[in-house]
Amino acid sequence: MQKSDIIKIVVLLIAVGFITELFFFGGGQLDFLKGNSAAQNFTGSVIFNGTIRTYEPYLILPSNTSVAVLDDLKKQPGFVDVRSQGNYLLIQTETRDDVFPLATYLLKKDIIPFALANVALPSSLELSNGAKKVNVSTNSGIVSIQAIPYLDSGSDVTVSMIVVAAADGQFLGYGSPNILIETIKVPLNATISSLDYLVYTYEIPWASRNSLPNLSAYVVQYTRRDSVIFASPLPVDKILLLKQLPYIVYIDDNSAQINETFTDMDKVQSDFSNTTLMFPSSDLIIRTNQTLSLNFSSSTTYSYTLQLPESANGYLLPVKNLSVIRSTKYPVGGTIELVLTGPAIGNKLLSVTPS
Repeated sequence: MQKSDIIKIVVLLIAVGFITELFFFGGGQLDFLKGNSAAQNFTGSVIFNGTIRTYEPYLILPSNTSVAVLDDLKKQPGFVDVRSQGNYLLIQTETRDDVFPLATYLLKKDIIPFALANVALPSSLELSNGAKKVNVSTNSGIVSIQAIPYLDSGSDVTVSMIVVAAADGQFLGYGSPNILIETIKVPLNATISSLDYLVYTYEIPWASRNSLPNLSAYVVQYTRRDSVIFASPLPVDKILLLKQLPYIVYIDDNSAQINETFTDMDKVQSDFSNTTLMFPSSDLIIRTNQTLSLNFSSSTTYSYTLQLPESANGYLLPVKNLSVIRSTKYPVGGTIELVLTGPAIGNKLLSVTPS
């Protein structure tokens, strides 16, 4: 097929919504399968492992893609032309092999491109409609799937789709093909590149919430609590009486808000006689590279930058470095055991969350 013919087909696909839910047979719809022949066909779903053989030589972008992005894209190797097609932009590439590099360039700029991937089928598929299973011969054919080109040609992927098979088990057509994204967990050991900072978390007693030292030299997050909480709801007559106290800012049946400058717990307990009170502590978090020692109950955690391997457990990792916080102090150059969780297509993790 000539490249000009491919582009005409792509424009037609865009005009009908680019992804069609119709079934295809050799490029044509299976709408003609009617009557007794259609009645004998079997329609079922399947999930299988296939291989991306090629991409068609184009990318699809939203029509609102910025001029600046398009100008940069035009400078990239493999770019040929851009055409406007309604709600889409059609990016023609020089060859099929240029699709993945150009898509990777766009993804790094947080631009999501789509392409048409040609995925090789296994020699046979087991279809299921919930009540029955049928083995179907595919002759190791190809299915075309709209996808974000996260993976290069030659990569293995997991695909779900609906298949129509003849009574004799021959593959007739398919619909709704999707390359599946799976959530996986990958354990690994990562090398500690640096200890970036320490995080001190202090519990500040209620009566000491105004007694902090000068912390202007640090990155500080202070969550102060000026309230007093009642163990059981107060009756209305007692609320009306207590609200007259000069240090009460607000009071209801469950708690009272105390003036932030007032710290006399004994006075509060005396005024709230016969009431069980709780004085919540305030939280102080300090981020620093220095060693701290404040006279309050505290815990310390450590923020590290880790160097990750290129791959782990057979999966390509999306980043080279990762920041984690741990409660244990490790030496720089040592290792930390991690479990990375994230979405994966084929053997490629798209993003990771460490634990």
